[in-house]
Amino acid sequence: MFIYFLIKLELPWRWTAPEAITKQKFTPASDIWSFGITLWEIFTLCSQVPYVGLNNTEVVEQVTHYGLRLPKPDYTGTTSENLEVCAFE
Repeated sequence: MFIYFLIKLELPWRWTAPEAITKQKFTPASDIWSFGITLWEIFTLCSQVPYVGLNNTEVVEQVTHYGLRLPKPDYTGTTSENLEVCAFE
């Protein structure tokens, strides 16, 4: 299954929540998703882009259809890990 848009949307796909991609519904929850991706970048010390090795189309497909999530960063502490878990739930 693929997602087709009648108009070209310019979104930061790697930071966009699945429901924002599929339903174009932007909520506080989708903002938290984006914040979680940003936290992931911080805790990986910006060593790679989110979903490295995938192009934007593959990111959209993997996140929305197959439930792909970013791996837990190696560099986390208890407090930051609790924040991430809340952000990714």
